[in-house]
Amino acid sequence: MKENNSKNTDIEDKIIHILKMILVMMILLGILSFIYILPSIGRHPPVNKRHVYLDYSDAPDGTAYIDVLVKKDEIGDDMYTDFNAPPERLADKGLDEHGTTEFIFEDLNIDSSSDIARYNDDGYVSLSVHSKEVERITIEKSLGYSSDSLNLNVSANDICKKYRGIKLAYVSEDGKVLEVTKTKKRSYDIKKQPEFTASGEKAEFRTTEFSPLGKLASFLLLLNVLIIVFVIPVLIIVRINDDISWKMWVREELNKISDSKDDADNT
Repeated sequence: MKENNSKNTDIEDKIIHILKMILVMMILLGILSFIYILPSIGRHPPVNKRHVYLDYSDAPDGTAYIDVLVKKDEIGDDMYTDFNAPPERLADKGLDEHGTTEFIFEDLNIDSSSDIARYNDDGYVSLSVHSKEVERITIEKSLGYSSDSLNLNVSANDICKKYRGIKLAYVSEDGKVLEVTKTKKRSYDIKKQPEFTASGEKAEFRTTEFSPLGKLASFLLLLNVLIIVFVIPVLIIVRINDDISWKMWVREELNKISDSKDDADNT
C-alpha cells in the first residue's frame, strides 16, 4: 500500500512540476506578447478604413494620379460595372456662407472610351472604373496636399484580402496608362490610414490591421490567459487535495497510536 501511495505521489509531483513549468512559460510568453502589441493598443485617433491615401513618387512624366488594378474575374458580377465614375480633381477651396471650408472638385476628362477604362492586361482592370466597391478617386496633390484619396464603399482591408494580385497604374489626366508597377509590398499599422503608394516599379499597400506577428502575439496572449485560468485552479485543487490527504494520514496515524496505547493499558 505504501509503495502504491509513493508511486501516486511521484506521479502527482511530476504533474505539478509540469504544470508549474507550463505556467511560467505562458506567463513569460504573455508578457512578451503584451509588450509587442502594447504600442498598437494604446489610445489613438479612429481610423476611417474606407478612406485610402494614394501617394506616388518617381512617376512618369504626365502622371495625374495612380489607380488600383485588380483581376477582373475577382471583382464579381454583382460588383462589376462597365464604367463607374471619373476621378475628380480638387480645383479650389474656400468658405461658404456659414464659414465652413468648401471644396470644389471637377471631373477629369475620362470616360468609358479612355485608355484606363479599356485597359485589360493579363486580366487586370481598373478598380475605380469597373468596381462598385469604389465611390470615387479624388486628386488633391495638385492643390498642395500630400496625397490623393481613394474613397471606398467597403474596408480597405477587405480589398486587400479579396484581391490577391494588386497593381498600381500611373495615369495621365486624359486617362492614358503610362506605367504599371511590377513588385508589391504589404505593411500593417492599425494607427494610420490605409495607404497605397507607388514608387517607380514598386507598390506598397498599408492596411489597418495587425501584422501576422501581431496576430500571433494576440493569440499567444489569449492562450496565456486561458491556460492560466485552467492551470491555477488545478494547482489549487491539487494543493487542497494534498492538504486533505496529509491531514487524513495524520489523523489515521494518531488513531493507530491511540488504539495501540488503549490496548496496552487494557493488558
